Amino acid sequence: MKSSTNAPAQVLLHGEWTMTQAAERLELLTAELARQLKAKPKPMRAVIDLTGVSELDACGCQLLAVFLENLKKHDIVPSPCGSTPEIEATIRLLGFAEALTTDQAPVKEP
Repeated sequence: MKSSTNAPAQVLLHGEWTMTQAAERLELLTAELARQLKAKPKPMRAVIDLTGVSELDACGCQLLAVFLENLKKHDIVPSPCGSTPEIEATIRLLGFAEALTTDQAPVKEP
């Protein structure tokens, strides 16, 4: 994760986001939220890069949705991006499209 006055925080996610990895993923997201809240200055935006996510189920969607909501509660605008068409289809099928709407490509810093 990087942050500066103008740059969004970068959160790179990878691997499987399924019920099997739920405890591990929850720990990762909890630590990531804590890092962002401690950052000086606190980022106004966080780019959540899903490029490396290889599998996603309802449990993974729920974890990500809760993480994004927690960012919003702390005035950090989440911007999920970079998911594959297969992951996007899973997100829609499971009913998480509104919560996990993604941009087409990861945002690159200038």
